[in-house]
Amino acid sequence: MNDKPKPTIEPIVIPEDKLNKLKQVLNSKNTSPFMREKRIRQIAGGLCCLCDGLPTQILKYKLEDATLIEKYCDKCLPKI
Repeated sequence: MNDKPKPTIEPIVIPEDKLNKLKQVLNSKNTSPFMREKRIRQIAGGLCCLCDGLPTQILKYKLEDATLIEKYCDKCLPKI
């Protein structure tokens, strides 16, 4: 059995100015999928582990010698 320990959950805090820039890119019809993902990675530090969307929560699992970090959006967080 390979169970993960209970994680600590922290919100991802994005400053308002960066969030506004990100919303412009996400809402633009001229933005390629590559640029969309690149901008999310730059501002939020990664993509949702399940849907590749904008993550809002960081889950941190303390393991023996390391910390496993996963990011999820609000829609996917209840699925884990």
